[in-house]
Amino acid sequence: MNSLRESRFGEALDLLTTTAGEPAPEPAFLTRIRLRARRLVLWLRTQWASDAAGANGLAISHGEVDRILADADESARAELTFYENDPAAHDLIAPILAADLATAGDDQIGRTRREFALGDAEVDLLTLTVAIEADPSFRRVFGYIHDDATMALPTPWLARQLFQWPAGTQVGPNSNLVRWRMARPSDAQASLWSVTASWTVDPHVASCLMHGISLDPRLAGAVRLVFASTPEANDCLYPAGAGNDDVLCACALAGR
Repeated sequence: MNSLRESRFGEALDLLTTTAGEPAPEPAFLTRIRLRARRLVLWLRTQWASDAAGANGLAISHGEVDRILADADESARAELTFYENDPAAHDLIAPILAADLATAGDDQIGRTRREFALGDAEVDLLTLTVAIEADPSFRRVFGYIHDDATMALPTPWLARQLFQWPAGTQVGPNSNLVRWRMARPSDAQASLWSVTASWTVDPHVASCLMHGISLDPRLAGAVRLVFASTPEANDCLYPAGAGNDDVLCACALAGR
């Protein structure tokens, strides 16, 4: 009896192995975030190690204060020099460039960028908000980079550090992310438009970027998915819904 059970178990295991197939590849934007976070962490650890070396029991060390008050351009140059000279950081340059290019060439990211007129910074912040939906363990990574365990959600500051935004780059209340309700600052905050404000993504937008186009269940029967390649694509589908942001958003995601 035991040998029969073992035989059947082996057959079932073989069946699962042959039918499971390869795991779905990670979205390019997620790989991009993962690689850039790995590189930034290397830089931060050198900073923190230097701070700790001169702390002498102080909660805020002299070295940390000096580093914070240093010239911003000088600090930026020091970070870039580290990325070039540190072996582990240097090894990440080519993979990061490849991930940047793959993200830029991603069909769904490109469609979302075009249809909603999103800039580079908006795409960066949007993909950060999607990342914690794709892999909730990123919350711990984001808290680590913020150097604050309570700040586990994406912030504009985090995006600026990861993606090396030019000085003065902002994503504020006039952003198309907010206009189209794709992502926005969490409501339970004292200052919604601070660079350290936590941002969250619309769950269905996250699903579309991770898994492809689908209809938002909240729209129920109000819309139907029509791709541009279908014969009826040029019809006016919802004349009564003109000006309705939810309907327009659904159509744009579908490639209308």
